[in-house]
Amino acid sequence: LCESEARLYAPALYEHSGQSYDLVRCDRCGIVFVDPFPDEKTVNSLYNEKYFLQDYSFGSVEGDYLASEAARVDEYRHILSRIARLTDGRNLLEIGCAAGGFLKEAKAQGWKVTGVDVSPWAVKMARERFSLDVRQGSLENMNFDDNSFDAVFFGDLVEHLSDPISYLTEVARVVKPRDRGGVVVSKVPTYVNSFYYRWLRGITDFLRLNEGEGSLAKLLKLSDTAEKLPPYHLYEYGPSTVRYVFQRGGLEVFDEERTLLVPEFLSKRLDPLSKIMLGIFSMMRLFIETFGLPGGHMLVFAAPCGDKQGDKQSDK
Repeated sequence: LCESEARLYAPALYEHSGQSYDLVRCDRCGIVFVDPFPDEKTVNSLYNEKYFLQDYSFGSVEGDYLASEAARVDEYRHILSRIARLTDGRNLLEIGCAAGGFLKEAKAQGWKVTGVDVSPWAVKMARERFSLDVRQGSLENMNFDDNSFDAVFFGDLVEHLSDPISYLTEVARVVKPRDRGGVVVSKVPTYVNSFYYRWLRGITDFLRLNEGEGSLAKLLKLSDTAEKLPPYHLYEYGPSTVRYVFQRGGLEVFDEERTLLVPEFLSKRLDPLSKIMLGIFSMMRLFIETFGLPGGHMLVFAAPCGDKQGDKQSDK
């Protein structure tokens, strides 16, 4: 992002097709990214059916993407309520819409919805299950008109993009200006850049509940011996780098929420260590949300740079 030197942050964290990937961290801006950086063909090949049926949650929930959709409805409703308070329009685009759970909820609330996803499997599911207008491919290839949408949402996406600045530039083009009610909302993971991730790496052995699917060590990106996941997250952001990359893409962040996702599978287990870890996660989440500290995720609210924020911002 800033073309400065980077140093090793977490060695051999990912693996794909015999290639091992480190995480490195920029000394200047703090962005964390994979090294070596995979090419576009490799990145696009990762989002097949296996991703949605096994790897999409890093083991944080039980069941595949489709089976766990019900657990995300409250989150979807919260995001949609925030969007509705920031725009009077009802034309919404979701980028990286997966199998359409968020768009289904938005459509039920009266939004005119459009979705984009690179995965043929996800697009097929969204069309067949919910009869949604979902298009397969990258946003840059959709050829939407300027100012086409009142709201654009993308959740857990920007960390997967090999060229986030170009992508955000296209987002800024297709959304309406702020003084016409345009808003961009994004959920971005910030966990790997958090202070407690560095602390947790120091107590990896204590957190290894098991080495199979759904292990806490695997979810927290701490295990060196469990089966490694492919490099789905090309970049790992923190609050400052989120704002920086959005600004480089022509979007000004005007509000944010910070939270920590509690691993769902911990609540299903009965062993004492799982209960202890569930309590720790729950307390950390409350602490982060109460004091606005950097947590595992950010919900980012933005608009094209240079546009008026308008009276609707005071309504947030």
